[in-house]
Amino acid sequence: NVSINGLTDPVVLSGTDSQDCITSSCICDIDLDGKNEILLGTFGKACFICRIPIDNYKLNTIDGLSFIAETFPVCRVFPLAASAYGILALDFTNDGLDEIIIATTKGLHIYQLELNEVVKLIENRLEKKNNENESLSNSH
Repeated sequence: NVSINGLTDPVVLSGTDSQDCITSSCICDIDLDGKNEILLGTFGKACFICRIPIDNYKLNTIDGLSFIAETFPVCRVFPLAASAYGILALDFTNDGLDEIIIATTKGLHIYQLELNEVVKLIENRLEKKNNENESLSNSH
């Protein structure tokens, strides 16, 4: 709690201590699951993607606050061409999906989702949702 403890009680994101210095960060929904991930660029030429597993959320029924039961796990680390000094999530191509733009000491790198994979993902989610709705209507 920063408002009470200031910056005296840090939490290290699990797995991110393998690099020398975090130089940039961005919060965005990189995998289109409706939940934000944290992207961390490093001086050591790596980018961490960290997420909170859904089962780590605890709901306080008194005031409705969400708490995290454990530290953020790293779900992916990918190498960069050089040290990162800026990360931004932005719909650069106007296709409705955010691209990840990483500024490094060797230039600007733009990462985007493969549109065919996004279509498959959406179709699978719609099929799953339809199956759930059918199961609910059949049980009543």
